[in-house]
Amino acid sequence: MAQTTGERYRVAPVRRRSREWPFPLNLYQTAVGRKWVMALTGIGLIGFVLAHMVGNLHVYEGPARMHEYAESLRTIGGGLVPKSAVLWLLRLGLLSMFVLHLHSAISLSRMSRASSEDAGLVSGAKRYAGGREHVAATYASRTMRWTGPIIALFILYHLADLTWG
Repeated sequence: MAQTTGERYRVAPVRRRSREWPFPLNLYQTAVGRKWVMALTGIGLIGFVLAHMVGNLHVYEGPARMHEYAESLRTIGGGLVPKSAVLWLLRLGLLSMFVLHLHSAISLSRMSRASSEDAGLVSGAKRYAGGREHVAATYASRTMRWTGPIIALFILYHLADLTWG
């Protein structure tokens, strides 16, 4: 077995981090950690959509019941916290889940593209000799790149129409 030497076959040295991060942040630096964050925030966002839908079903019970539901959202926490404080904390939590989900998606996509380019694939585009077969990928997983922005545009429209005026 012959060894290959020379500048052409040189392997780049491993870069070390300047300091070790705490466990959750250190885990987020890996692809697996980002996938976990993306999954958990996705579950949280779906939970919000379901709770939002169930709450809005009160519209069919009449205006008085809908107003009662809206007022109960503002007074979560009883007299222990100021009015609407818990609601604003929930909104901030929802916004942070959305931002973390979006950041995880973008960074995982960039990591995938970078690893494809490092593997010698032309500009990150994967070339298959026998055509492209999606053995492990479902239709939903292949279209997430497009459904995410569509849902984001709907959320902006929904907020602009019903919340902001």
